Amino acid sequence: MSSNRRWLGAAHAQCEAGRGPGMPRLSAMELLRPSWASRVSALLVLALLPRGALGNCGAPPRLISAELQDEFKTQTDFAVGTTVRYSCRSGYQRVPGVPPTLTCERDSVWPEPKEFCQRKSCGHPGDLENGKVHITDLLFGSSITFSCDEGFRLIGSRTSQCVIDGTRVTWDHQIPFCEKIPCRPPPEIENGRYTGDPNNEYAYGATVIYSCDTVPRGTPSFSLIGEATIHCTVGEAQNGIWSGEPPECKVVKCSNVEVENGRKLSGFGPSYTYQDAITFGCDAGYFLVGRNVIKCHANNSWSPAIPQCERGICSALVFPHGKVLPSEPQYFDGDSVTLTCDANYFLLNGAKSMTVHCKKNTWDPPVQTCQMVKCSNVEVENGRKLSGFGPSYTYQDAITFGCNAGYFLVGRNEIKCQANNSWSPAIPTCEEITPTVCGTPQFSNGQILPSKPRYVTGDRITLTCEANYVLFDGAKSMTVHCKGNNVWDPPVQTCQITPSVCSAPAFPNGNILPSKPQYVTGDGITLTCETNYVLLDGEKSMTVHCKGNNVWDPPVQTCLHVCPDPVSTHRNVKSGAKHHYVVGDNVTIECSTVYTLHGEPNIQCTGELQWKPAIPECSLSLYIKISIGGKYLINTKRDAVTLVLFHVTPKSGPLTTTASSSGTLQIGAKVCTISTLAAISIGCFLHCPLLAFVSPPFWVRSLGLGLLLP
Repeated sequence: MSSNRRWLGAAHAQCEAGRGPGMPRLSAMELLRPSWASRVSALLVLALLPRGALGNCGAPPRLISAELQDEFKTQTDFAVGTTVRYSCRSGYQRVPGVPPTLTCERDSVWPEPKEFCQRKSCGHPGDLENGKVHITDLLFGSSITFSCDEGFRLIGSRTSQCVIDGTRVTWDHQIPFCEKIPCRPPPEIENGRYTGDPNNEYAYGATVIYSCDTVPRGTPSFSLIGEATIHCTVGEAQNGIWSGEPPECKVVKCSNVEVENGRKLSGFGPSYTYQDAITFGCDAGYFLVGRNVIKCHANNSWSPAIPQCERGICSALVFPHGKVLPSEPQYFDGDSVTLTCDANYFLLNGAKSMTVHCKKNTWDPPVQTCQMVKCSNVEVENGRKLSGFGPSYTYQDAITFGCNAGYFLVGRNEIKCQANNSWSPAIPTCEEITPTVCGTPQFSNGQILPSKPRYVTGDRITLTCEANYVLFDGAKSMTVHCKGNNVWDPPVQTCQITPSVCSAPAFPNGNILPSKPQYVTGDGITLTCETNYVLLDGEKSMTVHCKGNNVWDPPVQTCLHVCPDPVSTHRNVKSGAKHHYVVGDNVTIECSTVYTLHGEPNIQCTGELQWKPAIPECSLSLYIKISIGGKYLINTKRDAVTLVLFHVTPKSGPLTTTASSSGTLQIGAKVCTISTLAAISIGCFLHCPLLAFVSPPFWVRSLGLGLLLP
């Protein structure tokens, strides 16, 4: 407001000075008259204009990259058309072809300055050996950084800036250099050494390998405890350090361990050192408590703890309304039992049978119970039962329904009692027949489209037989329409199996290959009974062919449940041999030559379809002869017992031994065949799998796994 008053005052003073002689003095009211109004307005516009509008520019703009030359620095007003010149500041240089000038334009303003000064460049600093130079800009004021490759450390400044140096620009720090990170020589270890640089000089990435000293034969050897290899790496403050502690060389000795009622599957020893392992397994009827593999550790102990073999005993199964096969007073770990429900009884899951296994004193999976299938007695309102009058119903019992006069059936006319105590399909209903309604026709072995519970007069449906079924007239399908009053026109036919087709035969307790729901004339199938089942003729399987009209040739037999065949390798039936054995059959068992029978030779097939007493076993026997001076001191037959390695030593006199056998012996994973051996002088070692049984005055010193007999 003060500036406006100042300019108005100036205008008034000029008016006073310009009033000519004899001109009247005008008051403010007179100036508002129309004749003076336009003149006053013009004067006011001139008075309110900024000073530049009267023909001058103010001070030129200040620039970061340039400054006014000295002759223009003190001026504050510049007439239109005046040109000023700039000089580039330190660190900047002229842009070629762009004049460093500005000219006051007609509207009394300075134009937007062009970039006529640009930053000087320090140039590329050069490459950093074993490192990198990180550059975003090389111009005045910018900074660059340095870094070293892995395994090197930086000596010098990590940054450098482009700065003014007199009339030029330069980097304020020289390029550093990257030094390979060194490590001190690796630590020495007792009873061991390391392999590395012959000059014992190490840098980042260098590796050394430790090993233990060798010892004289018969002296316990050293074991390397820890990592055999360490390498030079980087620690804090970019100093070289070794990747870990050096290993240790020490004598490790773990005791030879045995597991009662178990055996070693690997790692037979008898001596054990660091990282040696033993794998254990349990004898039949026992289960392992703990880990099956243990290792010898640096503290001369086994880890994890030595396992134990515990007797797995499961009690006899109580299974009401079902059978248990095999039936025993008790079972051992690993035994399997099949539980089968009686007729009209099912397990909770709807199955007929299940198999459970004795595992760690319990049955797995848990034993279910057999429950009798009971379906409720159902009635249909306005209908009646045509068959299946009940009043009680069990599995697969069926009811056939019909409707009373004046009603039609909605749903299937036959329902069956299922294992889950429910009826399937859904129970039908009887609805009143009206002149405009038809019920769904009964159409087995076929499909109705469209399918609805009821239809009205004029509705059409198509009835199509399933594969291998045809209508009475030989066609596959027919179309009928509702006439009302539950009458279809033409009458609905039924689907009959094609004359050249056979359905899959019923073959319980057996398998059919190939398995299909239907077969055509000429197709052959093989029917095979399951384990412990045979056909009526004693065979395990038979082949039959489809003759058409659902006839198989020869007729399909059924599978009988029998006792398992007692014959096996080296075990035969001496008397009572048959193709299959049923309840009450008796047989006598004998063993092959050089095999000994263990158990009762006379056994019988019982009602549980198991042999009682149990089928005897046959084990290989060996004849061992030991003589002095050609006279046999021992000539005995023994059951086979395997020694890995042994040494026979006499108490007096020259000794030779001869072992003879036929057949194959097995030790561990190796199979060896025994034949007659030549005489062996005393002091010699007899190797696997030779068996030896001696009596005083001789003894056996076992150098491996085995059994010492008196």
